[in-house]
Amino acid sequence: MTQLLIVDDEIRLLDSLTVLLDANQYEVKTASCAQDALTLLAKDKFDLAILDLHLPDKPGIEIMGDITANSPDTAVIFITGDEDTDLALSALKCGAYAYLRKPFEFEELLKIVDHALHQKSLQREKDRLIEQLYLSEKRYRYLIQESPDIIYTLDVEGKFTFISDAVERLLGFRAVDLIKGVKEI
Repeated sequence: MTQLLIVDDEIRLLDSLTVLLDANQYEVKTASCAQDALTLLAKDKFDLAILDLHLPDKPGIEIMGDITANSPDTAVIFITGDEDTDLALSALKCGAYAYLRKPFEFEELLKIVDHALHQKSLQREKDRLIEQLYLSEKRYRYLIQESPDIIYTLDVEGKFTFISDAVERLLGFRAVDLIKGVKEI
């Protein structure tokens, strides 16, 4: 189940968001101050954090730094009652996924949460595919280089673009020289 952390010093907002997000099949944990949030972040892995920028003991932007350092896979949505657009830009520059000004529509928050989690899912899939591609290429290169046969590719002009190391073992030519087009064969 998707785990969310909500950090806000307004208890009524925490309760409302918990009910809303629980009803949408999210597992929600809450904190009303930065210290409680950091304790939860140290114990659990969260997919997404909704942070108020103004907390009684530490600014939310500083918690963002802790999240980036210790839980880089956690997406962050900032919320605040502050109308300062520079603060919103600072939050986004720190790596926040989105920024909402209070009061906001719950439907808007749900859309942003769903979108952030979808983006996170796509990023995980991309990372998995990149890792598979890397391992596949590594295997391929090993098989080619360890093959007892000379394996090569040519371009449209008939010039070598790749020659396996077997060419040196079998014929005494360096692959790099053949690829460069050394004519002294």
